[in-house]
Parts: sequence; structure tokens; C-alpha cells
Amino acid sequence: MEPTLAFAKYNDNLIRHARRFLLPLTDGAEDCCQELWLAYVKFWQRGGVNEELPIWGLLFLMLRQACYRYRRKRQPTVSLDLGEAETWFVVEDRYLLEDLALLKAAIEQLPRSQRLAILAMLAEIPDQQAALVGGVAYPTMRQHRRYAIVKLRRALGLQLTEGRPE
Repeated sequence: MEPTLAFAKYNDNLIRHARRFLLPLTDGAEDCCQELWLAYVKFWQRGGVNEELPIWGLLFLMLRQACYRYRRKRQPTVSLDLGEAETWFVVEDRYLLEDLALLKAAIEQLPRSQRLAILAMLAEIPDQQAALVGGVAYPTMRQHRRYAIVKLRRALGLQLTEGRPE
């Protein structure tokens, strides 16, 4: 199908689907559709469009690829460096400072995905956004957080109570 006819027929539906693919980054739906149409025109000029191909399915697949590329470019970043953790607040309790140092050391021992999940939880970043940053599905991010909590409890369970005055 000629690109101008395809554009007139399918553009509104494609923008709606792009917004759904890009949640929560819906502001890029038009950019993805523009990238889709440029790719489709090039594909059409090379003679790659066959009348037997279902045009909607082809456009839908091309749109999904454009949305994935857009999402990868626009992923929010979360620092996994714990070097500045002490500057977030002032603590004068010596035992609390020791506990924070133990917690920081335990978090640094976690695998990257679990460390991201814990840091996102501590920074109150929603799991959906943390999943985008980590490049995993939302349920996977919840599992990483759960495993990280279990590992932190094991690592800190006995250490936090030793040497404290009763």
C-alpha cells in the first residue's frame, strides 16, 4: 500500500498503540510514529511491500520496534553508587552509623539487579520505573527486590544486634 494511503488509514490507531507501548513515557508516541513512517517509506521505495502482506501487522511490528528503541534511549537512570549515602542525612548515634555502614556493605555485595531493586525501594521509586531502568519486567523486579530483602536479612540478622548496650 502506498505510504500516503497507509498513513491516512492507520496513523491514528498507531499513535494510540504507541502511547500504550510507551507507558509511562507517552510523550514520545508521535516521535515513534514518525520513525515508523520514515522506515515504511524506505521499505516501500525498495519494493519490500508485497500486496499479500497484511499491512496492519507489518506496521504494528515496525511500530513496536520503534517504541522499544525510543524506550531504550529514554530510560531513566539510577545511580548504583553508594559512595554518597552518608551525605543524605546527619546521624549522631554511633550505633546507627555502624548499622548504616553494615547495611551499605551488605547492599554492595548484592548482584546488580537486586541492588537496583533495593536502592529503588529505598529511594521510593515505583517498581514499574525501576523495571524500566533495569530492563526487566515488572514481576521480575518485584522478585529481585524480594530476594534482595532475604539476602540482606541473612547478612545483617546477627550483625545488627552484636555489641549493643541493652
